[in-house]
Amino acid sequence: MQRTTRSLTTALPTLRARPTASTASVLPSSLFASPPRSYYSTAPAPSSASAPGPDAAAAVAAAARLAYFVPRTAHGELPVYSDYKNGGSRVLTIVRKASGDVEALRTDLAEFLASVPSVSKPAQGQVILRGDWVREVKEWLAARGF
Repeated sequence: MQRTTRSLTTALPTLRARPTASTASVLPSSLFASPPRSYYSTAPAPSSASAPGPDAAAAVAAAARLAYFVPRTAHGELPVYSDYKNGGSRVLTIVRKASGDVEALRTDLAEFLASVPSVSKPAQGQVILRGDWVREVKEWLAARGF
């Protein structure tokens, strides 16, 4: 019994040969031209955002005086999340990544939200509020300069 060998292109019909110089010469050279040098300019891009007003500066200064800090996530969002327990019948709002005096953050949030039951976990940097308060807490933190 004699074994026949097949070439790789017949064994694998999806494998195609690389384009040769003859096929590259058919394409216009403008496709391979490099972009203009100004395209790679090192000058900073003009900012479309306006300069922060006096209200924003006052909020940032107020945030610097607080005993706690809530940094933003890598995507620029505030770390405030909702958590659903007991099949969705119990909703919790969790503020994560808090540093400094987490208990002071909890009391400030409780005053703002009219004494909503809350728990702080200083070792984990979390404040847990009962109820769905994500939008309100994010607006409150943003107003305070976080």
